[in-house]
Amino acid sequence: MMIVAPELAIIDHGTTLAITYEDCIKYHGRTNIGGVALGFRLMQRAFADLSPAGPPDRETVSVRTAFPGLGVRDAVEMIARTTSRGAYHIDTAMAPHSAPEAAEGRFWFEVTVDGHTRAYVTASGAVGAEFVAIGRTSKQRPLTPAEQARWSELKEELASRIMAAPVNAVVVPA
Repeated sequence: MMIVAPELAIIDHGTTLAITYEDCIKYHGRTNIGGVALGFRLMQRAFADLSPAGPPDRETVSVRTAFPGLGVRDAVEMIARTTSRGAYHIDTAMAPHSAPEAAEGRFWFEVTVDGHTRAYVTASGAVGAEFVAIGRTSKQRPLTPAEQARWSELKEELASRIMAAPVNAVVVPA
């Protein structure tokens, strides 16, 4: 089941663009669908907090993160073109130890919009322990067919949960 999320609005060279979660999936695919959902929700939360008067200009958005996940990166790229502009930076050592652990790095994000910066983390329980454990295993060795099937299932479940939950239940200020 596909959950239709609200559109995100962003200004690109004077034109307001409406970008949906489905657009982000079209850009990235389903390989890291949980990360795509998380990236979309991260931008929703950051835009609401850092640009409450209206859509931000793409050129003013940047992200620093301790999470190297490709799904998050691609969702943020689709929305704000941060990777192609050199405004998306990964440093797995930048997060405090209190930030939630991921399969690799930590779920820590610093988003800047028009000079205003706020740090975010995933909410407690947003990403389950089994998800992180299998993700870590996948970084250490090839998964067995059964593990791979479960990993794919967990990614889809995570995406559905993230998109069904209120954004404030997924991404919270650090």
